Amino acid sequence: MVAVAAGLLLVVNVASATTLTFATFADPSGSAATPMFWMNEDLTLVRAEYFGPGLTLQVPFTGQVFHNVTFKMPQLSIDDTGASGPGWIQFNDGVDALMTITFQSARLTEFGFGARNRPTDPNNVNIIYHGLPVVPDLSEESFAFSFTNFNEIGFGWITTTASFTSSAIPEPATVVFLLVGGLALIRRR
Repeated sequence: MVAVAAGLLLVVNVASATTLTFATFADPSGSAATPMFWMNEDLTLVRAEYFGPGLTLQVPFTGQVFHNVTFKMPQLSIDDTGASGPGWIQFNDGVDALMTITFQSARLTEFGFGARNRPTDPNNVNIIYHGLPVVPDLSEESFAFSFTNFNEIGFGWITTTASFTSSAIPEPATVVFLLVGGLALIRRR
């Protein structure tokens, strides 16, 4: 009985509004030879794609790991404040979509690209995790790419490699559902 009460207390505590890392990857490139982002030197255009091997997308929330993932983001225009217009990023496992990020506006700096939902704009970012066994309702979604391995390739263009993370607050009922299901699987073993 004490174990059940402790388990319920754990579920309630975890189900409270806690931001969780949903998907992340370390820079798979290792050098500027296999870039992910292309941007012009005055930071008014940016695009991204990666079709090389070695990108391992981790989903800590569920424990899933996807190997040799690819992603693409079409070219975006960036205004003089560093803001883009609407865009999307899609991650694939070679066949199926794993995750799609849509955004109304994102920010580009020399060192990264990303966006988040804010109280004044709670629908700026929408992250859809196609590879999850249960797709939770999310709030406060955000994503960020951090640039490294800069390479000036000429004609006013720079390439970079990047690492990535995304986070959100899952709806409490979804967290409880996933945790109870996980506890049931643990108990069954």
